[in-house]
Amino acid sequence: MQKKVLAIILGFFMIFSANAVMAGAIDGSWIITVALEDGGGGDVNFELKEAGGKISGSYSGTQGTDVPVTGTLKGNKIEWAFEGIEGVIFYSGEVLEDGSLKGACEYTCCGAGQFTGIKGSGGSIASPPPPPPEGGKGGKKGGKK
Repeated sequence: MQKKVLAIILGFFMIFSANAVMAGAIDGSWIITVALEDGGGGDVNFELKEAGGKISGSYSGTQGTDVPVTGTLKGNKIEWAFEGIEGVIFYSGEVLEDGSLKGACEYTCCGAGQFTGIKGSGGSIASPPPPPPEGGKGGKKGGKK
């Protein structure tokens, strides 16, 4: 009987401590890489904060800037949504042991896809490299010397 009670207490402790670890794990800036089934996608930014299992924050990307985000965190399961310029966007996934995010997303305008996320330094959306300068491949005109 004592072993059974101890096992139950230990189980509850593990569940509550896992929730506490997951809760703090998502607070901050995230760079989320989206790959849509139609071939579209790219990097977007989220600022996320968790309190009592509820997620709040903002999205910045092709669907708008500083768009409010709401969601939930239960253990390592995470869900959030926001209304972009082309409709509602849903994300559903998990916080992995290494602290990254992974899951599925659904863009009303563009269809389903997958996402991965890493904590970022905040700030701007990852952008493509600038085009090469006029006059050829790279820096100076005339090529190598």
